[in-house]
Amino acid sequence: MAAAHPRRMIRRSEKLNPESLKNLIRTIKRKTVSARLFATPGFFLRWINRTRQETKEHVAAVAVILAITVIFFWPLLRGRSFSMVGAHMFAQYPWGAVIRGDPNEVKGVSFAQTDHPDGLYPGSVFATNAVRSGQLPMWLPYSFSGIPIMETGVGNGYTYPTQLLAMMVLSPIRQHDLLLFSHLLLAGLGMYTLLRCWSVNVWGAVFGAVVWQLNGHSAFFLEFEFITVSSAWFPLMLLGATLAIRKQSWRWALATGIALGMSILHGVQHWEYIGALVLTCWYAPLALLAARRHFFEGARRSALLCLALPVISAVTAAALSAAAWLSLMALLPHVHRPLSTLNEQAGAVIPLKAFIRGVFFPLSSVAPERTGPDWPSLAFVGTPALILVFAGFFRRSGPVVFATIMGLGSLGMIFGLRPLFILLRLVFPYFGALRPIDAYYVLCFAVAVLAAFGLSEISRRFDGPGIRKPRLLGLVCPLIAMECVQLLLFAWITNPTHPVKPEWLFPETPMITNLKAVQGEFHVLPVSYRDPSGGWNPAVLSGMVAVNFDLRSSSGYASLLPQWTAILWRTVEKGGVVSDDLPPSYRPYFYHDRLPIQLLENLSVGFLATSPGAEPSDVDGSNPIADGSIQLVYKGPDGRIYKLKNALPRAFLVPSVIVAPDPQTSLKMLVDRKFDARKAAIVIGGEAAAKTALSTLGSSSANFAGAATIIGDRVNDVDIEVNTPQPAMLVLNDSWDSGWRAEVDGVRQPISRVNYAFRGVVVPSGKHNVKFLYRPPLVLIGLVISGVTIILLVITFSSIGIVSLRRFSKARSKSNHV
Repeated sequence: MAAAHPRRMIRRSEKLNPESLKNLIRTIKRKTVSARLFATPGFFLRWINRTRQETKEHVAAVAVILAITVIFFWPLLRGRSFSMVGAHMFAQYPWGAVIRGDPNEVKGVSFAQTDHPDGLYPGSVFATNAVRSGQLPMWLPYSFSGIPIMETGVGNGYTYPTQLLAMMVLSPIRQHDLLLFSHLLLAGLGMYTLLRCWSVNVWGAVFGAVVWQLNGHSAFFLEFEFITVSSAWFPLMLLGATLAIRKQSWRWALATGIALGMSILHGVQHWEYIGALVLTCWYAPLALLAARRHFFEGARRSALLCLALPVISAVTAAALSAAAWLSLMALLPHVHRPLSTLNEQAGAVIPLKAFIRGVFFPLSSVAPERTGPDWPSLAFVGTPALILVFAGFFRRSGPVVFATIMGLGSLGMIFGLRPLFILLRLVFPYFGALRPIDAYYVLCFAVAVLAAFGLSEISRRFDGPGIRKPRLLGLVCPLIAMECVQLLLFAWITNPTHPVKPEWLFPETPMITNLKAVQGEFHVLPVSYRDPSGGWNPAVLSGMVAVNFDLRSSSGYASLLPQWTAILWRTVEKGGVVSDDLPPSYRPYFYHDRLPIQLLENLSVGFLATSPGAEPSDVDGSNPIADGSIQLVYKGPDGRIYKLKNALPRAFLVPSVIVAPDPQTSLKMLVDRKFDARKAAIVIGGEAAAKTALSTLGSSSANFAGAATIIGDRVNDVDIEVNTPQPAMLVLNDSWDSGWRAEVDGVRQPISRVNYAFRGVVVPSGKHNVKFLYRPPLVLIGLVISGVTIILLVITFSSIGIVSLRRFSKARSKSNHV
């Protein structure tokens, strides 16, 4: 009888080609293995089915999170950017008068956040130009007459690997967009993975991921790359800590340290500090409880390993992020911004009524043009999330307890609970640097976790026997959809977008072109018009905007500054009156009728950039235009440029020194109208003055004729040629910092802090070459430690990956032989 599927028998004499033989062997092995598997009990098949179901869930969840992220960033695909640069250009000169873009192209209204256009974006332009020219962006010469940007630019991301790589190939605005998109996506995926690790089902994990991605806090601070970066690594820290203790794995401990280190590496800000505190509050109890359990079980080695895992994570994070926190440590002893007092922290509370309004009816989503920083709206998490939070309390688990404690603690900070502030200030160092509004970060995380557990519990109840799946989908999908719609609309409304075109990214105007042509060896001071009636007028080159054009501005914007730099320019801002009433984040405004002209001349401010209708006047009431000390060199619809004819160049020589007993006295001597910076330099301390071996002012030569010329001017280096008939002090009117060193004809010489905040070095008579080199020890040490750590981690995890692949290949080969 013929078979239904006849197969031709292979004769012994018949020769098979090698390919056919291989296929035949594979078929026989596959059928043999399949027969054995199907012969085993049903447990293995159930395991396969369950694995496949989990894989499907993970793939679907990733697809949903990716789709939501892409929908939110859809404007980027249309050639736009989430940025305040375009909108902020309308509010300042020179662009307010000559901008050619259509204002209707700016979509969405922000809370008038200016940190991105006034600080982060110009800093990114500077760093990109520096890196592409082969320089490390350590010193920023275009703000406040020079600042140590690695130390003061917390959150700028200059040492963050992703941003450094992006600097090589992308424009600054596209670097911004890439960081936002990639890290907001990573925040969602990381939160999903953490929640699944904490035994939340797929519905709850996706819901919690969306809340974490697009909550009110994330929407408000979206333009700040460092907060998005922090949000991306935060759930991964907790995930690594959980798995490190659960599996007693040093590899996961390393991964935890990497997540924390990468977060800090982008910038030491409030949110990175809060993330480290929350991680400590989760990691330490886990390790202690696990060690206690193993100890009583007699497994002392396992107990010691549990205690060692947080140490491994801490050391890894500290080494990886050394480039960020070591540079900050160099600044902290003399930073202009003191820690907040207990009264200041507890006093900056959010009223309960305002908080409730922000949670349910955020003003930012109703009438954003009428609100400034609407802090209560940072708590907006969507109506479904608020409802599901209460359902999350029905789940008894460690993560629920942890999230509840974190949520209650953050509410205590927001409402100004004084005993809580006292406790936290005693336990955690530098806690005084935090603000009550920073607690919204933890509150949104707690809500995301509790809402995820709540939806998980509800969906499990509807997923029991006898309940049809369409009912479950009919409950869960609308909740997730409603949450996505609310959060997406809120985020779109509160974040402006504009086209990525040159006319929307601080284009160069005629005034700026003229400033670049004439600035030479002088600094530039942006000057705004002050309306006598108190009305508002646009600023000129606000914040760090001048950095975009390599203009050596004496204005700027920074959250942290060296104390002497901040006090000096605050004194100039106050019209030459010594003042140390510094705001936390300093962005000075120099007004046309409060200018200490003589002091500006001594500080090498050679040009004033003003609004179109402003005419500078001296703070003493005199008219410098009339007496010829100021000359108009440019006048246009975008502004005016005035030249200070008697201004000193940045580099000059003086034959004498004046001794000031302390820095405060030196500043008072500097602003004194009797002081002539052409004759002597003010040196702080008698010992420092003695080391210069220069004469005092009274015995100096009246016919001194030394000359100094800047022949090389780079980011971290200044090259000067001097010619002096006698030993003299070379004064460089760029900001002083301890990281600077000087070489005279290749021989290292000490740098003096002269004229309160500037650099000076003694040169002998004759012609010499003087080089100022910025080489801050802690910054360089931190860069080396971070670089070596990255290399070691790459080698370590590459080795782990190779070993795992070998084991997998061996296991597969054994299964093929079965």
